[in-house]
Amino acid sequence: MCQQRARVLIVHDEPATICQLEEFLRGTATEFRSVSDSRQVEVAFEEFAPDIVLLNLQMPCINKVVQRVSNLLQARELFAELAAGYVALERDQPNHP
Repeated sequence: MCQQRARVLIVHDEPATICQLEEFLRGTATEFRSVSDSRQVEVAFEEFAPDIVLLNLQMPCINKVVQRVSNLLQARELFAELAAGYVALERDQPNHP
C-alpha cells in the first residue's frame, strides 16, 4: 500500500521564516512549496494543489490571501477550517513594557 505525502503550501513574507519552515518540513513525510508574495498564492495553489496552507497572519494584504485560499478550497469542495493564532515573543520578555 502506497501512502501519499501531504502537500504543504507556505505563505510568508519573511525569507528567514520560510527557510525555517522548509527545514522543519524536510524531516517529515511532506512535499512543500513556498511563496513570499500574496499575489502568488492563487497560482501556487492551483499548480501545487496543497492539502495544508501555512499562512503568516500578519502578512500585508492577509485578508485578501485568506479570502482567496477560502474560495479556492470551496471550488475544490474541500472542507476548510481556519485556526488563527498570534504569538508575540517580545511580550514574553521580562523587560518589555
